[in-house]
Parts: sequence; structure tokens; C-alpha cells
Amino acid sequence: MIDRILFVKGVLWLSEVWQYSREDVVRHILSTLSKRDEDETNLPSDIVKPLLNMLRVFDKDRMDAETLLGRLLSQGLWKPKPKRVWDTRIGRRTDWGGTAVGQLTGKAGRYRSIIMPAAVDHESLSALATLGAAWLTEIEAARTLLRDAGDLTSDADLTERRNTLEASFQHLDVLVQPTPLTASVLHKLSHVEGGSLLVDLIGRLMGHHRRPLSHDDAERLGMLCVGTMAENNVNHMLEITATLAVVHGLVCCGWQKSDESPISQSRRPRDWYYRGFLLCLPGSDWTVEIGKKRGDNEVAAPNNGDATRSTRQHLFGSSVGAWQPDIRMQFSRPNGPDFWIVGDAKRSDGLVYPRTTGFPALMKYMVAFAHKIGWSVLADGTVLQKIVNGIPMPSGLLFCKQGIESIEVRREKLAFVEGFNIEDIGKFEKESCGRLFDVLKAISNALAPQP
Repeated sequence: MIDRILFVKGVLWLSEVWQYSREDVVRHILSTLSKRDEDETNLPSDIVKPLLNMLRVFDKDRMDAETLLGRLLSQGLWKPKPKRVWDTRIGRRTDWGGTAVGQLTGKAGRYRSIIMPAAVDHESLSALATLGAAWLTEIEAARTLLRDAGDLTSDADLTERRNTLEASFQHLDVLVQPTPLTASVLHKLSHVEGGSLLVDLIGRLMGHHRRPLSHDDAERLGMLCVGTMAENNVNHMLEITATLAVVHGLVCCGWQKSDESPISQSRRPRDWYYRGFLLCLPGSDWTVEIGKKRGDNEVAAPNNGDATRSTRQHLFGSSVGAWQPDIRMQFSRPNGPDFWIVGDAKRSDGLVYPRTTGFPALMKYMVAFAHKIGWSVLADGTVLQKIVNGIPMPSGLLFCKQGIESIEVRREKLAFVEGFNIEDIGKFEKESCGRLFDVLKAISNALAPQP
């Protein structure tokens, strides 16, 4: 099936070009598949467990590392106590007074030495606490997913691990700042009692974390997305593919990956798993963030005298905050104002599906966030589009498996919407192609510095 083929190509492109590791890609998949609203279906356990296993949440090395890390955190800061031992060699720490006494007590030919064990210093403790906090966040995220899936046994096991690791933080009596686990920190920890094994375990875990996504991994993710999921989650695979196609198309149009990608630090699983894509347009001050985020705080727009507000109330009533587009492209520049383009991915059950279901759903998002899109409807039905450098911007992108032609026949009334069948989104090749690329190229040209 073409949608799974493009999904596999998309996640492989993400790993190769975006330098996402296998675990990064899995987290991105979980971001999209996780339940976000009450009316969405929980992921079943036979989907959640394989994905969490790919993140090594239940790996023995990971659980052993948590135990050792908890012990070191429980010790807190401590100063090394010197140890005196007998040695056959002279060294920098030879205790000549103790050696002389030894000569008189039958220790001839041996030398008394002083050994100073490594200390758990502030930097090392902060790095351990930072790693422990990240593991706690991941455990809590996994626990929520498994509880929602009805796997109470795994939920209980993870709860015990969380409580044990959290207890070790109670012994910290210093202000801990986020600190990376650098090579120098690992070197110091390797000389601490119990630290050498922890360093080995962390090294193995980090090696797995940096592992690139293989073709077999991508195929497995594709099978998980369509094999045993609830029917409505098939839309999510198209959503992932469409999002990656937008990012890929913009890269082919000259956009570049920004130095900082927006990664939520929230402890809520749905937020923590979220990863967006941040791109910048060379030669301009425009950036674009592409991803899926709730827009609860963005829905209520001021009444500017247009008919959009009444249309919004008619479509949503009081539940407008629960709506969120599958794709949100937020274009920003330092001096503002920002503007959005929203997208929706719909599984097509028939050739007229885009017109009867897909387009009305996209319209709801466009109306809900009209003030962010720069799109409005006058009382006479006239649609006002966002204009950038004299070029009208599309307000919405509709992705379907087939049948987009059913709304194309009304193109004169839908100039603010661009629709794509799955074959229109490109093939994730070095040079993009298809109608999606043409639309993204027109947007990029409008935002590029004008001569």
C-alpha cells in the first residue's frame, strides 16, 4: 500500500537527514499516536509495549542503571576519605613516615601509600540528577500510556520504579542545575564506588540511543501503525507522512534545520513525546515551526466585525478548545506578526470523501484559528486571505489518500485551500516533486527577500 511505503520512506528520511536516532523517531511516532482528547481511542497494549521496548524502557540495563543511579543520588555530596594500603612500589602518595614504621614491624620491602578515592562532586551529582529526572519523565510517560491501554501489571511495575527513583532525590541537599553527562563527568564517576558499572550501563544505553533507524525498524513501525490499531489510527500514519512531506518539501525549497528544535520539557506524556520541526529560511528572518500542538489558548479571537466569529460559534459551540489541526505551520519573524497554515489528513473511504468529510473538517480548523491564519469571511461570504508581499497564502492543506478531485471542481471557491492525494506529496527523494512541492515553493518565494 502506497501510504505505508511513503511512511517508511518518510521516517527513514527523518533519521538520515534530520539525524533522528531510532529512539527519536519512535518518540515522534508516539507523539502522534498518543491519545490527546477524550473522544480519541486509547492505543492498545500490543502497540504501546513494542514501541516502548524500542525505547528500551523495560531493558534490564536500563533498570539496573536506575538502581545504581538512585544509590549514588542517595549518597549526595561527599568528600573522599583517604585509605592507607601497603604497596611494593614507590609512588607520589607514598607515606614515608608510615613506611619507616613498617620497616620496624616486619613490613620490610613494602611501602605505605595513601589512596584518595574520587568524590561525588557537585557537577557529577547534577549530571546524575539531570539523567534521573529524564528517566522519571520517560517512566511517567510510559506508565500513562500503559494505564490508558489497560495494562495494569506493567503500570504497577513502572509505578514502583518511579517511586524508588523519586525517593533518591529526597536526599539531595544542594541546588541541582541541568547538567550534561560529559566525558569528564563519566570519567570521574568511573572512579567512584559503584560508579564504574553505572558508566558501563550508561554507555550501552547511549549507544542504543544513537543507533540510526534501519529499514527493518521503519517497516516495523509501519506495520505497527496499520496492523493492529483501531481503524481511526490509520489517519495518524497519513498524518505523520504528510507532516514529514511538508518538512521535506520545505527543505527542498531551501529551508534549513534550525539550531534549536522545539522539544517540550513538560512531564505530561503527550507533551513530552511531542517533537516539532523548526526551520529557518536563509537570507531572511523567517522561521517556521511544523508540528501538532493543542491550540486551546489560541482559539478565542477578538471580534473584528467580520462573520468569522459567529461562524466559529456555530461550528463549535463551547467545545472549540478541543479541536486541533493535524498539522500546524507557524511562520514567525522577530518583528511579527506570526501567521499559521493548518493542515488535516483524512483517510479516504471513497472518491467523494474529501468533499463530504475532509473539507468540512479542515474548514472547522480554519474557522477556529482564522485570526492566526489571517483568514476571514465577510458578511457577504467573501473570503479574505493572508497576503504576504502581494502573494495570497493558502489557509489550509488537505491530505487524502484519494478523491481530492471532488473538491478541485470547485476550485474557484476554494482558492484558500490546497488539496493533495497521497501521490501528490512527493517521494522523499533528494529533489522534491509533486503538487505539494509547488505549493511550498510558492510560499517560500513569497517569504524570501524581495529584490
